[in-house]
Amino acid sequence: ISAEPGSCTRPTVETQPSGVVRFVDEAPTTLNPLYARTAADVRAQELIFFRLLTATADSVQPDCRLVDHYTTSDDNRQLRLTMAPSRWLDGAEVTASDVCFTVDAILDTRNPVPWAASHRRVLEGCSVEGAQAVVRFQHPVYNPVAWMAFPLLPAHMFGSDSLVPTDHAMSKTATGTRSEAILFDDGRVTYRVQNTPQSHPHIGRLEQQPPTTLEADAFALVRGSVDGIIDLAPAIRTRLNKATVHIEDYDLRTLWFILFDSRHPPLDGLLVRKAVRASLDREVFAWTLLRDAGHILHPISGPFSHISPFYDTS
Repeated sequence: ISAEPGSCTRPTVETQPSGVVRFVDEAPTTLNPLYARTAADVRAQELIFFRLLTATADSVQPDCRLVDHYTTSDDNRQLRLTMAPSRWLDGAEVTASDVCFTVDAILDTRNPVPWAASHRRVLEGCSVEGAQAVVRFQHPVYNPVAWMAFPLLPAHMFGSDSLVPTDHAMSKTATGTRSEAILFDDGRVTYRVQNTPQSHPHIGRLEQQPPTTLEADAFALVRGSVDGIIDLAPAIRTRLNKATVHIEDYDLRTLWFILFDSRHPPLDGLLVRKAVRASLDREVFAWTLLRDAGHILHPISGPFSHISPFYDTS
């Protein structure tokens, strides 16, 4: 094991959560993080679960609320995680068993996890050693921490078998490390939070309701019966008075890379791929896509963007 462990940061300023925030967003199809299929699923689950380890754009250290520190083996085939004092919202302690249960559930082919294919090609398994979880990889990986960006499942709610039914109670009533949530049949979701060792929230309760009509949602926002609308439709934006409603813009257009399907003709030929590559003007693509948004274009070296902590600025 490497002699230099990776460190994690955790919140230190305690707050007393209070108040209710009401917002409009598409109803998730499930609260179980294994089975997130839509953007609404992911947004809801991010309010319920902390990810185990998550790389951040402004720090070389990952964001990890549930881990105290970690070490990587010299051959990059093993990651040892020492858990920090944390608890689920039902009061149970977050343990290394939760880590290994989640890894086993991801690898269990009986579970139709839509995003598990890449993890099943890389992860080998997990074992519990005291307060530590030891995650094993099938082969050396460049950055083992990058494969730990998944939410944990509460093992004590599932039993010993790694089979996680898609209709488990977790899909409607979720106990997480960030909040407890209930998904109602009409699409409403309530999130209840509290102070925990890993989180000191300011807001005590979130109430999510599904969209209705453009006019009704805009009117609800203006009169203050809801505090916000997620994924604001362009038709609503034009009807809102920006003097009374704050609109936050997020431009999600990003040109990362161009993929070739090298398994089938004609792109299975090396000379063909080189010819296509030589004929593409990447600068034209980038400017056509992004120039009207006022973006500053950053060339990248390797598979990372300029906001990545692994971006090579030399």
